[in-house]
Amino acid sequence: MSRTTTLLVVIVLVLAIIAAMLGSGSMTPKTVTVTKTIRTTLSYTVTKTETVTLVQHAGEKPLSLPPGTVQVTLAATPGNVTLSGTPAGYNVHDGVWVVWCADRYTFINATQSYTANLYSSYDPNLPPCLKEGKQWDMVNYILNHRDNASYMDIQQAIWYFTQTNRTMPESPAGQALVGNALANGSGFQPGPGQVEAVVIFISCKVQPVFIEVDP
Repeated sequence: MSRTTTLLVVIVLVLAIIAAMLGSGSMTPKTVTVTKTIRTTLSYTVTKTETVTLVQHAGEKPLSLPPGTVQVTLAATPGNVTLSGTPAGYNVHDGVWVVWCADRYTFINATQSYTANLYSSYDPNLPPCLKEGKQWDMVNYILNHRDNASYMDIQQAIWYFTQTNRTMPESPAGQALVGNALANGSGFQPGPGQVEAVVIFISCKVQPVFIEVDP
């Protein structure tokens, strides 16, 4: 059977069906949806891109820290640390910084030079030993709400939130700092004009210390 003959047969059958439906009065309009499946082959390249996450809090510019190591040397007396070998263009620089201790029971050798990495205390990639038992939101709250407390009052209040075996500070001023942080410091994030704790990480076997940085 030729293509023309086949076409004529189909037309005749369609006309016969239409005539039958018209005769019975049962013909109603219908909508027919024709779906065509098209197979498309795409050629593409997947590129892995490494990104640097800058810690940023509401209303302030992000804190930018060098990705490599720096040299740190603690002063013979508590309170200061010297950074050196810090590249330009970040929120930290070479020089003397106020320093705090985050673990009173781990040793660090004052006046010895160490190679260290710097971490924001809010960095989700903090080494595990810098997370365990440490409430950095409370620590940052104390740094920004210290009133006129002494260095040791502040340090003892910080230890309360960085030690697993917590001890209340000896002085009323230190106790007030802890009480204020417990009441108001949960989830605290520094805002414009406030400082942020930047952790100096040498190793988990060396006392963690931190400086306060204003982004």
